[in-house]
Amino acid sequence: MLQTPCELWRFLTYRLEQLHDSVTTQMPSFESEEALATQFLYSTSLLAPAIVIDNALIKYKIQDQPNSALVAMTLAYRHQSTTALMYHQHMHQSSTLWSQLCSQMIEVFEEKVIGGSHDKAQTIVELTYWHQQLLDESLFSRHELIRTLYRHPKQGQKLQQSGYVVHQHSYESLGRHYVLIFYGQDPEGQHGKRAIQPNLAKIAQDVATRLPIAELHHVIVLGIDFINETDDTFIDIDLWIQPVDAMTPRERQLTKQLQQLKRQAHK
Repeated sequence: MLQTPCELWRFLTYRLEQLHDSVTTQMPSFESEEALATQFLYSTSLLAPAIVIDNALIKYKIQDQPNSALVAMTLAYRHQSTTALMYHQHMHQSSTLWSQLCSQMIEVFEEKVIGGSHDKAQTIVELTYWHQQLLDESLFSRHELIRTLYRHPKQGQKLQQSGYVVHQHSYESLGRHYVLIFYGQDPEGQHGKRAIQPNLAKIAQDVATRLPIAELHHVIVLGIDFINETDDTFIDIDLWIQPVDAMTPRERQLTKQLQQLKRQAHK
């Protein structure tokens, strides 16, 4: 019932609170473990951490207003409306799909790197760490990442042709930021796969410097290629995960100034 590590830990905390209530009132606060898990999955407790992060993103001016999907889900769960079941199903479907994509991304990267690695054991350890970063997302966070992917086929032909970038923050960890680069269909374009794929690490480092989030700890760059074959569409995703050392506001400001000077010198 609890598909992600995040929800499992939160459920255990929720369960502990219920047991405390039982001890205090001398009355059982739930009928069974299954009933309690169901109660948790349809309660606002499930979305509480996402709301905290959403408020922090507004404070850091990463976004202008609350996430509309989060607001709608919270209201549905609070009032136990009929749409709560629909949202619940959407999140579970997104969670399963995100797990599958994570395994696919890691496998593709492993095939590219492991052959040329001098220390295969260390490479495997690093890839496992990457996998953990990707899977450390809540139901709502996975829902938002998958929703961003699903919007692509609905974009205008001009935008799909040129390619574009979407920034998406984790709703599980304030310090984990995603950069989704949808490759353009023009192979020679600015956002074409040929131009972007070799520079994923550089893009991650540049984003890490520019983001004004003090808690930032990882930038995850996804290079996304939608491949159409006959009646099927496949998603091929290139991956780079950049750990970020915490910077003081002054260090971040100086780093930005240095980058601006380098760009001016290059011009």
